[in-house]
Amino acid sequence: MKARCLEELLVFQRSLELAGAVTAILERRAFVRDSDLRDQLRDACDSIVANIAEGFPQPTDRAFANYLFIARASSHEVRARLLLALQQEYATPDEVQRCTSLANEVERMATGLIKHLRKSNRRNRGLGPEARTSKNPDAND
Repeated sequence: MKARCLEELLVFQRSLELAGAVTAILERRAFVRDSDLRDQLRDACDSIVANIAEGFPQPTDRAFANYLFIARASSHEVRARLLLALQQEYATPDEVQRCTSLANEVERMATGLIKHLRKSNRRNRGLGPEARTSKNPDAND
């Protein structure tokens, strides 16, 4: 199935799920002592979601793929920082495992989508302002 909007994109849905799971950990009192790690972890999660969102409306497949590369790298950063949180006992092994599993899923999905986008290499994805014509009344929804 082709995603017609950002919210239909499975990798975006999983990135939101990951961000929610990480946010639940960050709300712990333990993170008050380590605002640097807390902020870095929050920023990395935000980067995953934001880069997928920024990439989706890009006019070319390769441009979208570049944003997915950044989102995937941020997912790696989340996993590394979660290991630091585990080491500092800010999070439980089960919490870190759940978030790591979600991060791995985001990375796999992003990798698959990157491969697809690089292969198809459309130069006009039809998602920008040029796609919103009177011939397509639903494009403005």
